[in-house]
Amino acid sequence: MELLLRFGTEEQKRLWLDPLLDGTIRSCFGMTEPEGKVAGFTVRLGSLVAVAFGVAMLPLRSLLRSSSVASSDATNLQSTITIARAQLKVDGRKWWTSGAMDPRCRLCLFLGVSDPTAERHRRHSIVLIPMDAEGVEVERSLSVYGFDDAPHGHAEVAFRNVHIPLKDSFLLGQ
Repeated sequence: MELLLRFGTEEQKRLWLDPLLDGTIRSCFGMTEPEGKVAGFTVRLGSLVAVAFGVAMLPLRSLLRSSSVASSDATNLQSTITIARAQLKVDGRKWWTSGAMDPRCRLCLFLGVSDPTAERHRRHSIVLIPMDAEGVEVERSLSVYGFDDAPHGHAEVAFRNVHIPLKDSFLLGQ
């Protein structure tokens, strides 16, 4: 909500911030991805076998064989945000998208790579994506540390060829 308050247009505040503040809608945050790069090679999330002290642990054999890791490190993000003809185009997949399972969720604050040529800590932007936009699909609920907090919890969300008019979103980080 703070991002909308600080950087949103008056129209965005009317459309999103007012209903968020009065509780009629919810938002979610999409950052964590099932694929990332660790030590310069691509990794994919494999079978989670244990959770200890709040840290997800994969079996070493599986990690070495499949290089399996999920990531919330922004420098590892693979999701893309591009601008073409006054539209944002968003592609990617997010895991543990906080709040996406709430039936009132109408807006995603999506973190993705908008400038792949920039320094690795300056490549990213956050954009507003309506959850009912074509190409947005909440695929499944995901537990956190073994707990299922449905129906308000975390989800896997796919963003496939999502187009948003640039005037309806903001691009933070450019």
